[in-house]
Amino acid sequence: MNTPERMARLFDGAAESFDGIYSGHKGAIGRAWDSWTRKNIQQRFDFTLEAIAPVAGKRILDVGCGPGRYCIECAKRGASKVVGLDVSPRMLDIGRDLATRAGVSDRCEFVIADILKYSADAPFDAAIAMGFFDYIIDQVTVMKHLKSMTKGRIIASFPCLWAWRVPVRKIWWKLKGWEIVLSTRQSILDVCEKSGVRVVELKRAGPLYLLVAEAEQ
Repeated sequence: MNTPERMARLFDGAAESFDGIYSGHKGAIGRAWDSWTRKNIQQRFDFTLEAIAPVAGKRILDVGCGPGRYCIECAKRGASKVVGLDVSPRMLDIGRDLATRAGVSDRCEFVIADILKYSADAPFDAAIAMGFFDYIIDQVTVMKHLKSMTKGRIIASFPCLWAWRVPVRKIWWKLKGWEIVLSTRQSILDVCEKSGVRVVELKRAGPLYLLVAEAEQ
């Protein structure tokens, strides 16, 4: 089962390797593998920053923030407050260290929390959920919770059911006792409709669907 405790153990062990996708601090073989198989990581990063712009003066929530790369970039672009949530202590440690190095630690807060147990002291202007809904079985409940904390856009990614590597990934994780949720365009539209969020943009980018949504008024 995809419990927060199991997720924490999984991503603690993968933290340095995952951040290496952004930093490039890997051997030649690792960099070549990332270049071939993980181009979507940079695509979704660029997509998010464009969709969320301008961020100056905004409060941003990053759910499943990992090593905090989105948080730090938003802070560098002028966000007044960025909160990164994750269940992995090691990922959050990396995020704090990177924020300090970037000189934005005063505007970046990294919190260990299950999203459904987290409540904000004030609404966020936007929420990011990249590489997050892959592991969420009840996507409607989580999307509703994000909506309740966000007065602006929600930018999220969903692994595509029909991408050639994704079903193999699902089987591989299933054998290890994990459930990966694969999506179609229609299933994402259904989640948005049931959650009361309006789709601004939904596009395919390789093995992912990239979504920009807003709370319905």
